[in-house]
Amino acid sequence: MALIALLAGLVTPIVSHAILRAKEATLRENLYVTRKAIDDFYADHGGYPKSLQTLVNQRYLRALPYDPLTQRRDGWVLAEQRERSPDGSGGVTDLHSASQAISSDGQPYSAW
Repeated sequence: MALIALLAGLVTPIVSHAILRAKEATLRENLYVTRKAIDDFYADHGGYPKSLQTLVNQRYLRALPYDPLTQRRDGWVLAEQRERSPDGSGGVTDLHSASQAISSDGQPYSAW
């Protein structure tokens, strides 16, 4: 029993760190893909999408991006800027995770 407990104590931190790294990799990829879709939309339409759902409706994305830290698709913090849109109507220019946690490299996920 002691040997099993010792092995479990050694493996648990390794597995939990691997899970965290996988979530961070997923978040980075989802941010990259969504930001690229926003840029592509701007290049094609001369303005920013009104929402992330617009990117899905017009097939720039297959589905709303998933935030593995908050475990939600609708919990993103969206950056909207009116002055960067030609007609002044604005739109989504960027997005960030709503997670208040700190990443393994010491930055808040919301700053990625």
